[in-house]
Amino acid sequence: EEASFRSSSAGSINYRVEEILSIYDVPLEKVFHQVIEAIPPGWQYPECCQAQITYGSDVYESPDFEETPYTHCAEIRVQDASVGRLCVSYRKPTPESDCGPFMKGEIKLIQSIAERLGHFILHQRLRGMYEKMSDDRREAAGEKQGCSWTAVSASEILDPSMRSTSSRRSMPMPNFPAFLRTGMTSLRCPHRRQH
Repeated sequence: EEASFRSSSAGSINYRVEEILSIYDVPLEKVFHQVIEAIPPGWQYPECCQAQITYGSDVYESPDFEETPYTHCAEIRVQDASVGRLCVSYRKPTPESDCGPFMKGEIKLIQSIAERLGHFILHQRLRGMYEKMSDDRREAAGEKQGCSWTAVSASEILDPSMRSTSSRRSMPMPNFPAFLRTGMTSLRCPHRRQH
């Protein structure tokens, strides 16, 4: 019965986190706070469970967060680069479990949520760059007679300094939604407005 309850709680967290990260036009700060709120209810001892997300120099955490030794963290990575971390902890000692105070399933869940946050952050970065480039192209469209296709790689979008005026190449974007991957690697100048 206890194992079933824990499994159900983990499933609820997975569903809730997936729901939160499926809406891409929400500010990162709000997403982080929602994820932090969603974590404690599904843990073994929710009454003393707390969560913390570090992103760059910013820190988001549960109300009345306390630093304790009963903590497990997972890195948040974007394209193999660490951009922050997710930590789940207990405010007080709890009975020993599989991995200190945590069950194996909870350790895996922390890692899974951290990975999803990394994918979400990447999606938002690319989306923002795509929208900015689209706006720039719309402005430029009024000054041009024609438009041409330009292949832009994911790395070039994330780091504009990598773009070259002489040559551009398309690079694959693994673990990224197909519809946005297509849009990112083949950007087209919008049609010129008719006056």
